[in-house]
Amino acid sequence: MDNQVYPSVAFGDTNYLVVWQGPYWVNNDIYGARVTLTGTVLDPGGIPISTGEGGQHHPSVSFDGNHYLVVWMDGRDVSFDIYGTRVSQSGDVLEPLGFTISTEENAQWNPSLTFGDTTYLVVWEDERGITSNIYGTRVVQSGEVLDTSGIIISTAGHSEQSPSIGFNNTNYLVVWEDSRNMDYYDIYGARVNQSGTILDPSGIGISICNESQHSPEVESNGFSYLVVWEDARSDTSEIYGTLVIPSGLVLNTHGVELSIEGHGQSPSIAYDGINYLTVWSDEHFIRGTRVDILCRVIDSSGINIAIGDTIRSSPSVAFGNDNYLVVWEATLFSVPSDSEFYTLIYGARVTPNGTVLDTQEILISMNGCSPRCPSVAFDGTNYFVVWSDYDINTEQNIYGTRMDETGTVLDTLGIPISTAMGTQISSSAIFDGTNYIVIWRDRRSNNWDLYGARVTTAGEVIDTFTVSTASYDESTANIAYGAGEQSFIVYSHYMGSPYKNERVFGRFYTSTGVEEEEELGLLQNIPNPFRSVTMIHYFVSGKSQQLISLNIYNLAGQLIQTLVNESQSPGEYVVNWDGQDETGKVVPTGIYFARLNTGSFSKNIKITIVR
Repeated sequence: MDNQVYPSVAFGDTNYLVVWQGPYWVNNDIYGARVTLTGTVLDPGGIPISTGEGGQHHPSVSFDGNHYLVVWMDGRDVSFDIYGTRVSQSGDVLEPLGFTISTEENAQWNPSLTFGDTTYLVVWEDERGITSNIYGTRVVQSGEVLDTSGIIISTAGHSEQSPSIGFNNTNYLVVWEDSRNMDYYDIYGARVNQSGTILDPSGIGISICNESQHSPEVESNGFSYLVVWEDARSDTSEIYGTLVIPSGLVLNTHGVELSIEGHGQSPSIAYDGINYLTVWSDEHFIRGTRVDILCRVIDSSGINIAIGDTIRSSPSVAFGNDNYLVVWEATLFSVPSDSEFYTLIYGARVTPNGTVLDTQEILISMNGCSPRCPSVAFDGTNYFVVWSDYDINTEQNIYGTRMDETGTVLDTLGIPISTAMGTQISSSAIFDGTNYIVIWRDRRSNNWDLYGARVTTAGEVIDTFTVSTASYDESTANIAYGAGEQSFIVYSHYMGSPYKNERVFGRFYTSTGVEEEEELGLLQNIPNPFRSVTMIHYFVSGKSQQLISLNIYNLAGQLIQTLVNESQSPGEYVVNWDGQDETGKVVPTGIYFARLNTGSFSKNIKITIVR
């Protein structure tokens, strides 16, 4: 018996139609069978739906009230196309040769469809451009294709960076800078549920305007999300914002201008239960404004949180029980004419009505060489501020301190969170209900990686853990506390050849332990399908080295290529497969599997090669 795989099912008026791909010994064909409500298979020998030359793969089926429509990726021509046929409720194939849904240049693959009130919508991955995009078309009940060239659904595929994340008690919203529109960076986002499913795989266009938008930040009031960013649509960089409701709808796609009088950079947001406080740097100033839950600006003249000749930057804000704490980096010069400078971390409390309590800013980093880029969180009693600071070897490490709600710094010497070899920078902190979780960029190896640590509310470092040590560099990381014991870390990661740009990745962690729930993680290869080379991204959890194997198999279960077979430390890894077997021979078009294995755990992904 040969393999039968990739089933799809739809219910008609009286029976189900199950379709699948198989057998494989000659070609990959599409078969089906009707099944009654009592489980009786009406077509035990199968209905041959498409058995042409070249192979057919990945069928999908839907029902329109009269007929079934089956669609698949079809290799009868040079590259894969999308074909379909109608099947009657009696099991008759109405178009035995199928009809074309998309035969554009290059490959189309992995179709899916659903029936609306009067038409089907068929969607698929499409390689007619430089990158893999999402296209679709409408098909009426007679089998006529309405959009013969396809409808562009998503053509993302360029650099994505600077992610930020918020949680609304149901889903996460990840936002980032996105260059898919080529001329400028825009702000895009996607909702991710608590199981890790991306609800908006094509992305949500949050701000798509002339000139570039950068440095997005997101905060939730438990229902909707407020997204703010730097915006260059005018002559200067300003701060804009908009609301995204739980369905993913952006209420004001033009955005609302939040900054007042001049520049605005590096925004940060916190929510006090009624309104948001958005803060930003403006050269020598730290400014802010309150924004209500409908994204209406409350302080039309803005709030001057810190004023003076000192250059101030990188603000961060958190809300305590009664007040906000805003922290920032201030650049000081040895003497007014001296070019040598150093930095300190300062802060100020702001009430929910917008009053600045500490007009004489509070010095937070009382011990250190030149602390940079602070982040702040609140644990229900005290604030926790973290930053990077130089040591005697001129390398940066991660430090922190607690501050009570009166503005008193509790750890005047600072808490060393990470003093590993190499440089640690760009820290971010949250409170997960039990401990603080701090993450940062780390260069203890040749690349920029991501590490983290748990810190108790008493200021004791429990442990450190690896977030990502994949090949090439990781950058800009952010973290949000979700529900239960779950936290979600997002970061941008440079992807090597053939992509050579950044993508946004995410990882779940639990507060009861820094390890992921699963020992192994294997992401879908990119691109898939591919022609010449594809990238396979995986991670290994645990606390010690493990023997890891990553192998490629064909559909008959035969070993094609061993990509990894060695002991590896916990971390994140990327390997390429060039579509060749162990002897260096190029393997033919078809479906293959990558299997990641430790001996006790294994993960599989399906890989498609299109020649």
